[in-house]
Amino acid sequence: MSQNIRMSRCAIWSAVSTEPQAKKISLDDQLRLGKEAAALHNLTIIQELIVPGQSRSIVLFEDACRRIEAYAQLHELIKNRSIDVLIYLDRSRLGRKASLSMAVVELCREANIICYELESPPATLKQSDSHDDDIIGAIKSVGAQREITKLVNRHRMGMISRVQKGLFPHGVLWGWRRRYTESGDEIIEINEEAAHIIRLAFIDRYLNGGFGLDIIAEELRNAGYKSPGGTDWTRAILQAILNKIMRYAGYSEVNRKSRTNRPYTISPGNWPPIITLSEAEAIIVERQRRNTARKSISKVYTFSGVIFCDRCQTSMNYTGIGIGYPAVRCSYFHEYKKHKDGMTKGENISIKKVRQAISSGIAFLQNEVTRAQVLSEYNMQADSGTQDKIDVIDLELKQLTTKAERIHYDYYIASKLSDSQHDSLMLNITNRQKDLGQQRSKLYAQLIQEKAKSNISSTLDDLATDGLYMLDNPDFRQANVWFRKRIRVLIRDAKIFGIEYMSTE
Repeated sequence: MSQNIRMSRCAIWSAVSTEPQAKKISLDDQLRLGKEAAALHNLTIIQELIVPGQSRSIVLFEDACRRIEAYAQLHELIKNRSIDVLIYLDRSRLGRKASLSMAVVELCREANIICYELESPPATLKQSDSHDDDIIGAIKSVGAQREITKLVNRHRMGMISRVQKGLFPHGVLWGWRRRYTESGDEIIEINEEAAHIIRLAFIDRYLNGGFGLDIIAEELRNAGYKSPGGTDWTRAILQAILNKIMRYAGYSEVNRKSRTNRPYTISPGNWPPIITLSEAEAIIVERQRRNTARKSISKVYTFSGVIFCDRCQTSMNYTGIGIGYPAVRCSYFHEYKKHKDGMTKGENISIKKVRQAISSGIAFLQNEVTRAQVLSEYNMQADSGTQDKIDVIDLELKQLTTKAERIHYDYYIASKLSDSQHDSLMLNITNRQKDLGQQRSKLYAQLIQEKAKSNISSTLDDLATDGLYMLDNPDFRQANVWFRKRIRVLIRDAKIFGIEYMSTE
């Protein structure tokens, strides 16, 4: 034990900058190792500095102090010379960027504070001004930054590989449970209680009932159902499940909305679905509709979410103010009629006219011959080749993933590539994956809409059989949901432009 010191006070730094780091050595592990080092050198622990969660890519120490409390606390300790030793695991924990970790070490040195690295502890607790130590420290900082990049890349490729194998990206999701057979084989089976809640919330109430997440959460609380964490249901908890709706339909996916431009990947999962693919797609369509017509759920009027402007394809808004009769108006201005002052007037149409058009359309469909004619016309437009385009993109994405894995192997394992070669090759792949992911997202949304407009036989039968009854239904919410799943009334130049039919299957 070193005794050439008057050093007696220390702070322990505990942080992770990436998820793989957190899994390798946790915050608690770092604190435990720091306390052992402090005890070894008879140091009194003044403060434990903890960065909760993953730190960001911060370059400047001043920015780190403003954004993360632990850095601000460390700054005060250094400024007031309240500690003699700063204990940390390695340079990578002081900052994701090399510049940040080097700044922390330099500030400590200027204040005569010893930097004690647990992975390579100093032989003595004595401040050093060695030029060699400076060079080695800088190399460690840059190396630590490089290692973080490697960890991130490995984690990213590992997640994509799990999805392609049909596994859950982050372990078994709520709604299922893991069971092992006597031979040790893993079986993923449905948690029936959770599945009941999921179908009740998202099929019965969200999709078929037309209710918002706040109301659904309240209903689940009143019924005594508990959330995945055992707490009361909230909008945020339901929103988190809604974001993973394709997994509940039996599909593994990752990077649906990646903030770092990671490629979107989806594959059939190795688990039984709780809802059908068509139900999941219908929920996605309904969610997109609500995003463009938010008031159609909280305030329900006749034909909310059923009437669309044919010029801009947006849902028209209910209005009766200054018109004298219930009507809908497009939020955007379209030039079809001019006032005396030359200003254009937004399109609007009375609810009465829309009702008359729907009623006439239903009467038209009650004739089997005309119903068959409509069905024939829609079937001729069914195959647009969109799925084929998606398949081509999926194949290229798979090939790019295989290529990226080969590049990582050549760099990390075989050491055949330099840093610059690896970065250049991966940048090209990442940019292409991003471009393909954006194309696929647009095509997939288009495919869902096309599916909704094909196979409309049951829709036409429903309208012919129950359409007039639903038209007179005093429960606007129930009637709107029923019609919304089957028709879109298109308005152009303040007139009925047409009626589109959609599949309910």
